[in-house]
This record gives sequence, C-alpha cells and structure tokens, in this order.
Amino acid sequence: MNFFEKMFNRNPYPSDQIINFNIFAQLVGCMNWKCKHISIAVTDFPDMVHVELLSIPYDLLKIEKEVEALKKLGFDDFYQLINDIFKKGNIDPIDVEQFSRSKYDFNFLIIKFRAPNGTKEKAGAKYFDYSFIVRLCSKNNSPENNAFRMYYHKGFLSSYTLLFAKANWIGISATSSKGTKALIANLEKVMTAICAHTGIQLPNEIKKEQQVSYLAEKPLLSNFERAIN
Repeated sequence: MNFFEKMFNRNPYPSDQIINFNIFAQLVGCMNWKCKHISIAVTDFPDMVHVELLSIPYDLLKIEKEVEALKKLGFDDFYQLINDIFKKGNIDPIDVEQFSRSKYDFNFLIIKFRAPNGTKEKAGAKYFDYSFIVRLCSKNNSPENNAFRMYYHKGFLSSYTLLFAKANWIGISATSSKGTKALIANLEKVMTAICAHTGIQLPNEIKKEQQVSYLAEKPLLSNFERAIN
C-alpha cells in the first residue's frame, strides 16, 4: 500500500517556500533510510533542534507510558488516535479494523525547537517551545495533488500520545496572524538548517532568502547558562 492517504483539499502551502511537500518528502525518505532521529544547532536558537520520524503504532506500542496515555484519553488503539489527528487536518479517516489486522504503520515527522520570541506576546519571555507534527498525504495518490498536513503545539510534552491529542492544524495564508507568521518564520529557519545537515538540495524556485543556511556549530545557550539567568 502507498504511504500517502486520501485527502479532501489541495496543498495550501506554496511550492516556492521551503515548507512544502517535496522538502518534507525528501526528509522522510532520508530519515527512513539513514537515521530516525536528528539533533542539530540552529543560528539564534538557544537549544538543539530535534527531528524524529515516528512510526505509529509500532514506536508507541513499545512504550508503557504511551499506552497508558492512550487509555486515559479514551482511545482503544493508536489507529483511533491517528483518525483523530487526521480529522483535525481534514484527511479521510482510515478503517481502524482493517489497519489493526494488517498492523500498518503511519509515519509522522516530529520537529521540536525552542525559538526566539518574534512577537510582542509575553514581552518578558525571550523564547518559546514548539512541537510540530507533519504528515505527508495526497489526493487519490495523484502526483499532481501531493500535499501534507502540519500541526503544532506550543510547548514540549513528555508523551507523543498527548502531543497528537493536543496539537492543532496550522495553515499558511496571507491572512495569518502575526504570531503564526513569526512561528512559520522560525520553522523556515529550522528547515534550512535541516536541509543543510541532511544534504537535501533546495529547488531553484525556493526564495533566495530561504536558501541561507542557518546550521550552527552549537546552540546559542547551554541549559546551565539559561537556568542561572
């Protein structure tokens, strides 16, 4: 079975932006082949950025606290959790019984980082924590309609299951709020660093300002320095 799922709407993310299907698809392929966890330093970011390729339910079934969190949320299995996040992103639901029998795993990209405060929100806060979930999808497996869905949660959670339950769908549009635009700008920096680290080549149509590498040798601050300030 193809790893793409049916969806209702076309990709809302412009192809000339670094946040697009092709870049995410290359990253999934790279991590699936080489390493399912990447930690990198990004310019102006205080801590390491973490990227994971999570296969559900396989990766979570092995972790007791994830199974317990699933039960507390009222789900019978992880396929129901997948349907819950698919619903948020307007992706067609899967047949839980069918996939339970086949034990099929769904891949999700998880991106976590602490970013500078790019808005006047909470003026006293220098940094905010963010967790992103990315799911590749398409309409009827059509290459012309390749797309993805992106979700985020403000903060870090100790459980992937809770992250999936609390994360909300996020889109990019001209009417996006200042907070959303600042958040996306930080994610774009992270993606340029990830591409530089993994060797993913950016297509020519990607805007020049997004082709700058933000890959750094080390984080801006150590945990100890931040703790004593």
